[in-house]
Amino acid sequence: MLHKKLAKKAVALAICTALLTACSSSDPSLSADRSPRPVKVMTIPPVQQTLSLSFPARLLPVARTQLAFRVPGTVTEIPVMEGQRVQKGDLIAQMDPHDFNVMVYEWEARYSEAMALLGQANSEQRRVMAATGNDALARVELDRANTAVTRAMAGVEVTNRRLQAAQDALRYSELRAPYDGIIAKVRLQPYEQAVPGISVVTLYGQEGYEVSFDVPESLAAKIKPGQKGQVAFNAMESNREQQKNYPVEVREVARAASMLAKTYRVTASLAQAPDFAWPNLTAELTLNLPAGDTPGIAVPASAVGGNINGPWVMVIENGKARKQPVALKGYDGDELVIRVIKGGLKPGDIVAAAGVSFLENGQTVGRLINNQDRARL
Repeated sequence: MLHKKLAKKAVALAICTALLTACSSSDPSLSADRSPRPVKVMTIPPVQQTLSLSFPARLLPVARTQLAFRVPGTVTEIPVMEGQRVQKGDLIAQMDPHDFNVMVYEWEARYSEAMALLGQANSEQRRVMAATGNDALARVELDRANTAVTRAMAGVEVTNRRLQAAQDALRYSELRAPYDGIIAKVRLQPYEQAVPGISVVTLYGQEGYEVSFDVPESLAAKIKPGQKGQVAFNAMESNREQQKNYPVEVREVARAASMLAKTYRVTASLAQAPDFAWPNLTAELTLNLPAGDTPGIAVPASAVGGNINGPWVMVIENGKARKQPVALKGYDGDELVIRVIKGGLKPGDIVAAAGVSFLENGQTVGRLINNQDRARL
């Protein structure tokens, strides 16, 4: 019985195989498609000798000052608030003036004493000079009188300087606005101790705005004062269609790197500030920098193949693929930046934008599908 069942299965398998063979031989539509495969391609555009780079930036007032006291003391009054507009000469903060007034009174008294001593020395000098003229006193007495006058005059000068210093200290106990502006930050409260040189208030002026951004050391040498660029502010991010670019011009390039990031601060002047300008507003600044002697070509990562011999791209010429060795320079956003090292790759050439690993050197290709993302030199 078992042998009969196996025999029946073998016969059925043979019949199915025969039927499939007959169908494949009789139906030409089931044969393998050996036509050249289509390729997604992109066109190399004309050469550009500049490289467009974007940097995160922020908007800052041209005039900004960290106001601090020049003398120590206890702050008794801060009549301003953050965001308040002030005019030149307005009181920003006041120290307790008691100790400074006491010092002024003391040196005023010493100055009066020094003036009295000078008057007494002058009188003595005149008396000695009269007596010497009549040969009533020796010459040594006149020298002593002259010395006393000189010392008295020096005492007056010293006390006068000390009095001026005390008066200055009293004046420095008041912190006043050096120009019209807006109070950006207040760092002390009444009855707290102020230390000389430590900022109490940040004041922003109203002379306009500038844009500040940081660049790595590899780009700092390429940025020069006078270079043009444009900036777009993130405040308009919700409406990209109406976002406006404002022209800027590089004004300063720092030559001292930051302590932590090792980047260099660049400042650009802004001819026209937006209506919604606000200190520390974030922005994106774009500069066109020289690309160097060997400008790179930005292509999608899918357009670059590679193995142990290095990276390459596939150039499509006369319906065939040609392997073109290249060198990697870096990244530009989501794209690779390549540089040709052998052979030729010029504007107008067509290269495969995807699937380069499945193409062989000299392989015939089929229909070309243009890629919407074009390469950039």
